[in-house]
Amino acid sequence: MRGDQAGYSNAIVQFDPAIALDPNFALAYAGLSDAWSASSITRVPPAEAYPRAKAAARKALELQDDLPDPHVALGMAILFDDWDWQKAESQLTRAITLAPDLAQAHDAYACFLAAAAGGLLWWSVKGRPISTSRIQAVTFG
Repeated sequence: MRGDQAGYSNAIVQFDPAIALDPNFALAYAGLSDAWSASSITRVPPAEAYPRAKAAARKALELQDDLPDPHVALGMAILFDDWDWQKAESQLTRAITLAPDLAQAHDAYACFLAAAAGGLLWWSVKGRPISTSRIQAVTFG
């Protein structure tokens, strides 16, 4: 998936036929979730992107709960949409438990830790929250 809105939009469009061909293909829903979450940092409003990302990840988990990818996707969407630290961490640690060698899971958990540190910084120093885009820019380069 190319790292711009055109790439994210293309990925979203490409997952639809895969899902139409096999509605039980959990990894396609996980990929769709990732694409929706990634699109939130470009032109798709987060209020539109994250609910779609969470719905796709939940569908993937409904189909196959033992895949790490949808846990990562759901954890990140929860983190940046709901700011629910416990639920996000639960999904991310589940992904790591399922696939300890999955770099994406560890990258996502590092992002979670950076976001948590930003949240703590907000409470202790500035009195205003750090933006989602700033955390994503720092953690994803």
